[in-house]
Amino acid sequence: MPDAASKSRCCGNALRAYSLALGNIGFAAGAIDSGATREGVLLIGTTLFGFSVPLWRPLFKVVVEKGMALQAAKPKRVPATQAKSQKTGPPRLNGEGVIYYEGPSPMDPGNFQADQCVPNAVVDKLRSHGLNVITTKEAGLQDADDVRQIDTSTQTRRVLITHDKGFMRKHEQGWPHAGIVLARPGKVWHQEILRVCLAISAGAKV
Repeated sequence: MPDAASKSRCCGNALRAYSLALGNIGFAAGAIDSGATREGVLLIGTTLFGFSVPLWRPLFKVVVEKGMALQAAKPKRVPATQAKSQKTGPPRLNGEGVIYYEGPSPMDPGNFQADQCVPNAVVDKLRSHGLNVITTKEAGLQDADDVRQIDTSTQTRRVLITHDKGFMRKHEQGWPHAGIVLARPGKVWHQEILRVCLAISAGAKV
């Protein structure tokens, strides 16, 4: 029968082993959460804890494997500054949303033709600043295709304002035109359309 001293030593060893095991698990959880690799956690953890209590080494490896799987499944945390930059909102008004394609055909400064996709708010804005703008409806082109639209603007020496990228392809194909203002749709670009059209009218660099 083991004496009291032996029992006490046995209990003490068991408590120390349990304490080291908890240390293993806590270390693994913290390291994994901070982004450590599986190999790094296993190497450091077994070096610090595993050799002193070999019995717990398999358990430590299980904890690491489970922890890494859970960490991989967690959504990535985005830093506050990065998250702010990823918020949706209006594009920057740096000219990329409104592009002017200068045409090979002559144009009369201040004269524009608004494609049917251009809202009346843009037309009214341009007219309020003294620009001569004719709409698709006013030109009798409601059902006209792109070819007739661009041909009419060319014959009347008007710069065509549109949201339709098909006219950009016409320009790239060498189609005659008096000028094309291609703009992204959206109210946020209305002021930039006005700026570009005023610059065209004044013969300034766009």
